Amino acid sequence: MNFEQAIKLAINLKGIDSQYIALAEECGELLVAASHRRRKKITRKKFVEEMVDVQMMIEEFKRIEKVTPEEYDKMFKKKLKKFYKQLEELK
Repeated sequence: MNFEQAIKLAINLKGIDSQYIALAEECGELLVAASHRRRKKITRKKFVEEMVDVQMMIEEFKRIEKVTPEEYDKMFKKKLKKFYKQLEELK
């Protein structure tokens, strides 16, 4: 089974609503992990694991929402430009 097949199967078995809930839960787990990592309460390995969980959900939702690579890249560049501007303002 590949990733595309796994996404389709998950949606068919669990429904799209459950995937939105899973996305929110994974983001919440990363949020908690970031707080814990900052205070050295979890290992780097555990933190990376939570990052990967969220990245997998992002990849899944890029497909669910039919986000094209061009659309994603355009938004990424827009956000990156905003980030750079914020950094310049901090100087």
